[in-house]
Amino acid sequence: MSELDSTNPVPAPLAEQAQPNTDPANTETPEIDPAANDHTDERKLRRRAQAAEAERDTLAARLKGLQLAEVERQLAVVLAVPGDLFDFSDTTLADLCDPDTGAVDPEKVTEAASALVELRPGLAYVAPRPASRAGTYQNAGQGRGYSDRPSPVGWDQVFG
Repeated sequence: MSELDSTNPVPAPLAEQAQPNTDPANTETPEIDPAANDHTDERKLRRRAQAAEAERDTLAARLKGLQLAEVERQLAVVLAVPGDLFDFSDTTLADLCDPDTGAVDPEKVTEAASALVELRPGLAYVAPRPASRAGTYQNAGQGRGYSDRPSPVGWDQVFG
């Protein structure tokens, strides 16, 4: 008999190994070490905790960025450079937020900015003056230009 049987395309030694053991005397289930299972559970929990901490840190950084953007938006009305509040005073972002909700408190922002402007008036926002019309259409040396001034007296009027 050859190693390949016509009904079974798998070689005989491999076919015997592939057959499941149906011997009723050998029905023992392998013992599972409870200590090894505890270690895997601990590892899983540790990984989940690390993932949750990483997500928490990411969300905290995102929230801080949004709070800072909101504070700077409100400061832009009072200060020329909104970041000057944090650069020239001891005010922190936490000082400007509600301790219970974490929301930016507009009153605290206005108070802190006003106090800084009192100490350093040069940091205050000054609205730009509207551009005057003079000089808007300057004559480049050719033609009459777009000036509102009356035309100058010509030579024919002087000698005429």
